[in-house]
Amino acid sequence: MLKGTVVYYDGQMDDARVNVSLACTTALAGAAVLNHAEATAIIKDESTGQVVGARVRDKLSGTEFDVHAKVVVNAGGPFVDELRRFADKESKPMIAPSSGVHVVLPDYYSPESMGLIVPKTKDGRVVFMLPWLGRTVAGTTDSISPITMLPELKEEEIQFILDAISDYVCVKVRRSDIMSAWGGIRPIRPRMETRQASPEIT
Repeated sequence: MLKGTVVYYDGQMDDARVNVSLACTTALAGAAVLNHAEATAIIKDESTGQVVGARVRDKLSGTEFDVHAKVVVNAGGPFVDELRRFADKESKPMIAPSSGVHVVLPDYYSPESMGLIVPKTKDGRVVFMLPWLGRTVAGTTDSISPITMLPELKEEEIQFILDAISDYVCVKVRRSDIMSAWGGIRPIRPRMETRQASPEIT
């Protein structure tokens, strides 16, 4: 039973466009930008042990080459622990991969300028419906996931979202209303006692 609500203001951004804009801006400032590439090893200064670069493979051509830098940042997302093991094979995992699924629904699932966030559903997870580009984005899930470049959407995760939002909308929620769906893997801090993803931290 809904007992009360709170209205707050937030912003939205198109993360894909932000990333492209960031890459273009850094290139204009003189940076070398490379897409479709992966680090296969790190390069250390033999005298200090400091990481000073990485061995990189161009995934389109297969060419490998070394990249050197004054500062190396591990921004590997869910692959962060794999990159850390390049530097220290004995390093313990820092993150627990968590699958997050979102579905796109027709615009009548949310007002044009207002979304809805339910901070605690029946099983303790968070669910939201937000207006997005003339449609409604609903999500998200939070379940343990293998680390992969191509995460698969599970039907039970999609159904969880539909079941969760059905308690808060005045329209009949139908599986056929889904226009598209996508998922990703979040690198989140695990519960220390279980090393599993913690929905309280996502």
